[in-house]
Amino acid sequence: MIKRILCVLAFTLLTATAAHADFRLPKNVGDFVLGDDISNYTELVDMGSLTTPANHPYASQVKVKNIPGVKSGYVSFGDCAHPGRIFRIKLKYEDASDKLFHRIMAIYTNAYGMPESWGDVEETFEGWKWSLKDDYGNEVNIILERYLRGEGVEPGVSLRAYIPSYRQAERECWLRHAKDAKKKK
Repeated sequence: MIKRILCVLAFTLLTATAAHADFRLPKNVGDFVLGDDISNYTELVDMGSLTTPANHPYASQVKVKNIPGVKSGYVSFGDCAHPGRIFRIKLKYEDASDKLFHRIMAIYTNAYGMPESWGDVEETFEGWKWSLKDDYGNEVNIILERYLRGEGVEPGVSLRAYIPSYRQAERECWLRHAKDAKKKK
């Protein structure tokens, strides 16, 4: 299982570099690509799980399914500025081992340099964040997380990526429409 996950990560990094000489950054996590339309992934997501996250009322979110090596995850996409455009991906792997965490860390560190520490919350969580720019100047954040232990905490390794400007565009569009609706009342 570790080999499959690492092969996908390595392929992602190599193809992103080879396909675009100036494009140093993969915008994908697993089989999903930031900026793509969610309709391209109907075999990999459960559209029946569609929700609006409480902390992101301007977006839709669906759970992932049918991905070997992935225990759980979700994909968030726009509802307003760019309906269907993916702006956030998070996958939690079945393999919760230190070995997987350190191998993924090594792959991304070799590709992008040392990340910033994302925190150690009472020794239950370890996270590392890379803040990078894509070839269009958009900030892309990649976060590798490991939950270690704690009450209500299930150990695991996850990888997530998001583009803050895509999320912000959705938020601003949602706020404009909310104001317009309020004025009409």
